[in-house]
Amino acid sequence: MSVLDSPARLFTPGLNLQASNPFLCSGLAQGVVWIAVISTAPHSAAAQTVLVDTSTHYVVTTASHVIPLKEHTARISTQLGLGKSELARIFGVSRPTLYSWIRGETEPSGDNARKIKILGSLLAEMMNPDDLPLYAPFVESSLPGKDTSLLAQLHEPEWNSATLKPLIKETHNSSRERERRLSQTHTLSPARQDERLEDNLSRLEHG
Repeated sequence: MSVLDSPARLFTPGLNLQASNPFLCSGLAQGVVWIAVISTAPHSAAAQTVLVDTSTHYVVTTASHVIPLKEHTARISTQLGLGKSELARIFGVSRPTLYSWIRGETEPSGDNARKIKILGSLLAEMMNPDDLPLYAPFVESSLPGKDTSLLAQLHEPEWNSATLKPLIKETHNSSRERERRLSQTHTLSPARQDERLEDNLSRLEHG
């Protein structure tokens, strides 16, 4: 599953994707499912799920839906690997306000709404729902070959997707590699796994 920016048009059943945009057809697996971002509203991102038959390059089915800011905020709070206090500082709000966004009781507005849509969409593109959160020290520190950290960029007043995307990708890859190495070096007992999970959840909740 991947996210395709397509602000100018909707994909429709029967569309020959190869003819309309050959670049999008390169490297696809059979029956690939896309989430194509088709427009941006003040408080939500409209999206379209697109099923493509890559043997013919025709769009088979589509389904449009709206991604609420609540979903984006919840994804950020669970996948970014940072505690609620740090997230509140990034958006310049209090912890109660952040919790209110996560629960959908209130919605961010203005620049915060725009940033949440950017970050939520990037995380959805590069991470699966069952992925572990990004490893916080990798988020907070400059990665090899990088002169800045993901956290430092998130604290910048203006966000640039072109800058954030490779940092998220590299942080995600490093986090997954760390988990892979840990799983190879030793197998945790069920009790230790539960303890580790509780520690991670506590850090995300209170960090």
